[in-house]
Amino acid sequence: MPDISADLHQQFAINISKEALHKKFTHKGVSFLKELIKIQLTQQFALPEDDELKKHFTSIHIKDLSKFSLPTTYNGNYPGYGNFSKTNGLMNLQYEYDLLSGSWDSIALTSCKTNDQQNSKETIERISKGALYIRDLGYITPTYLILLY
Repeated sequence: MPDISADLHQQFAINISKEALHKKFTHKGVSFLKELIKIQLTQQFALPEDDELKKHFTSIHIKDLSKFSLPTTYNGNYPGYGNFSKTNGLMNLQYEYDLLSGSWDSIALTSCKTNDQQNSKETIERISKGALYIRDLGYITPTYLILLY
């Protein structure tokens, strides 16, 4: 939070303490930030209309996970692990985006203890015939492979 407070002051001349900023992270505040992330990433992923791709696939899903550190005040709720942020809290940003429709299938903040394979098992029912799924190998489980075959 101190870095965000300093960035807001430096870039936008907004003076807000880290405590005041912390109070803004209510359920509404988190929902607002998730929408901002969706909008920003949608603009980054936008593809020009391609009818050729639509002849081959009903959708093209990109799924991945990004980890980020939290201030030490969140250590109890969101602990780090192993070589990943032992001293600070750690959180996942898990997302899945359909390139053809330009829509989000999911975007969620989860504990770093939820790994790619666990997420894959929890969302296996979303796999549909005719769709292309682009994921790293961390998501691959035997059940996932059987459904794709």
